[in-house]
Amino acid sequence: MGDFDQDTRATLVMVLHHHQPVGNFPDVFRETYDRCYRPTLELLDDFPGIHVSIHLTGPLLLWIEENEPGYIDRLVRMAQRGQVEVIGGGFYEPILAMLPERDARAQVDRMNRWMKDRLGHVSRGFWLAERVWQTDMPARLAALGFGYAPVDDHHFLLAGMSPDEMNGYYRAGWLDSHIDLFPISRDLRYLIPFQLPEALLDYMDRNGRGGRVLTYADDAEKFGVWPETYKWVWEEGYLRSLFEQISRQSHWLRVASMAEIVSERVPSGRVVLPNASYEEMMEWAMPARVGVRLKSLKKDLEQRGILADVQPYLHGGIFENFLVKYPDVARLYGRMLLVSRLVRDGEEDSGGGHEALEGLIRAQGNDVYWHGLFGGIYLSNLRHEAYANLLHAEDALVRKGRISLPYVRVEDFDNDGYEELFILQDRYSLWIAPGRGGSVTEIDDRKHFFHLTNTMTRQFETYHARVSEQNQDHPAGVIPSIHDLPSNL
Repeated sequence: MGDFDQDTRATLVMVLHHHQPVGNFPDVFRETYDRCYRPTLELLDDFPGIHVSIHLTGPLLLWIEENEPGYIDRLVRMAQRGQVEVIGGGFYEPILAMLPERDARAQVDRMNRWMKDRLGHVSRGFWLAERVWQTDMPARLAALGFGYAPVDDHHFLLAGMSPDEMNGYYRAGWLDSHIDLFPISRDLRYLIPFQLPEALLDYMDRNGRGGRVLTYADDAEKFGVWPETYKWVWEEGYLRSLFEQISRQSHWLRVASMAEIVSERVPSGRVVLPNASYEEMMEWAMPARVGVRLKSLKKDLEQRGILADVQPYLHGGIFENFLVKYPDVARLYGRMLLVSRLVRDGEEDSGGGHEALEGLIRAQGNDVYWHGLFGGIYLSNLRHEAYANLLHAEDALVRKGRISLPYVRVEDFDNDGYEELFILQDRYSLWIAPGRGGSVTEIDDRKHFFHLTNTMTRQFETYHARVSEQNQDHPAGVIPSIHDLPSNL
């Protein structure tokens, strides 16, 4: 369908991202399913005219299949009738830009196998974990078989595009490949579900008329798991009211999936995006004291009424800076890359390959490689799970004769300018840093797959400057976003 005969209604593209990290506690999976995932899908089932794109990550899919298989049956039924588009990604939700190409392929292949088995097809849509973008991503994603993805409007602002231009989707190219990108509206991320349903309708009326397409893509956990949202979304009926009001306004407003828009429209234009993530993530990636200064500057500009005009020119660091900000992340990342090389060395011999590869890709889940308002690298259970999976991968290679013990390797694994010594023995593995006084930075019990030095030194964080802030009252019909709450971490 060309632009000359496209739907003239305002269109809200809705993408719901469902995720639980590898190593999260079973009761968290259960509570999140009961308070969010199950009721959200059941409610959507009651409104067949509301079409959405849904992404579920591998750890969550595995838990649901084992504990609540009826959810998958409902999801498949809704997909078959065209209401739900299930989009793909890396199975264990890795940061694709930080993986060797072969590992990225393994992550996607794992998800594609699940989709083919349960849905009968794979998706052209891709969920980019934490929306971490690099300029060569169009070629990487296209090579993996994907055609479109949502990324934040912040990326587009950094590329020089104005908010008024963000309509539909844009084509990003690299070399001889391309991918289509939907700009995620920050305004919509802060409206849904934190403001009254009428606020969303008013926003779409003001900004979406004349056939414009605006995109909302965010964590499904906002519907019942984020602070104060369960009472608001379910007990007070926010989400049902939202869907009811949208349905009553279907003569001028619709909710669609990304697949529907790509099939109906041509790209709104071309774009080249810089390395970026969403605005909050880029601030979290900065050195903490610089982050405090940036927050102060933004507050001052907001009080002067000019923040909106200069916002695109004020941004934080890039995701990869977490490797510098947290030495613990750098060491874990270096260990993961070493295991990746060990898994691929002698790849022609399949002995132990599948088991080792599974341990490797499980250890690549993104949550433990960063920290923001959420726990990330500070959570010992996530660190434990990542190291345990790497130890399982190493053990599989040893048992199959792919690694001979004792194994010794000298290399600058964490890129700090000093070589480290990695020793793999029958019972223990050691990481020694000769350039740092011979300190032993890691000790692993290989028999129990246990990282014995699973500790982390607390350091100053940007949000520590806010601990004196008190919760403020909010207007009726409004609940605070987690970004507006003082952190208890």
